[in-house]
Amino acid sequence: MGSKRGSYSSPRQQERQERVLQSARELIANRGYDGLTMRELARVSEVSDKTLYNLFATKDGLVMAAVADLLDAIVTQVQAGEQAAGLAAILRYTDAISAQILVSPEYAQAMSRALFQAEDSSPIVDLLLRSNQKFLQRQLRHAQRRGELTRRVQSARTAALLTAHTWGVLLLWNKGLLSLSSLPTMSRQSMLTSLSGVVSEQGQIVLKNWSDNV
Repeated sequence: MGSKRGSYSSPRQQERQERVLQSARELIANRGYDGLTMRELARVSEVSDKTLYNLFATKDGLVMAAVADLLDAIVTQVQAGEQAAGLAAILRYTDAISAQILVSPEYAQAMSRALFQAEDSSPIVDLLLRSNQKFLQRQLRHAQRRGELTRRVQSARTAALLTAHTWGVLLLWNKGLLSLSSLPTMSRQSMLTSLSGVVSEQGQIVLKNWSDNV
């Protein structure tokens, strides 16, 4: 992220850093992005101001690290197991994001709102939009190599479309036009609909197996 200082490899140091990141997510959930202050975060995390600034140079860097840490955990979860690439990974990623939102909806609301209000050059755009698009594009390439997509599919364009559909659903929820309870089903149906036009017969089997579990 460019804001993290030093190398924190001991179990105690890693635990302290994760405590700071978790506390940051909780404060953002309760007070919003703008309501987070480094001083209060240090107090809640039970670290000194100096220690906090040694870990993270700026508030923006800290917030980005807190989001990235959560997304890394989701990607690790998605890529575990036998079906770790291709269409299955895209669908598992969709479900994992929805599951995380159900666990911490206030945090997801705060970060979504920050994204929708951000300038194009903001780091949060890279983190939540471009990184998501890159993940999807990578998995689409895996899917193509596995014979799950038709040959005419352009992975970059399709990844952009899937990203737009994903965040379109989240925008509806963020603006109160979609209930929290319906978000997982809508996210999954949006992804299945988006993919249905680009998959091969083999890919259709993957989608059917997933849709049967909706």
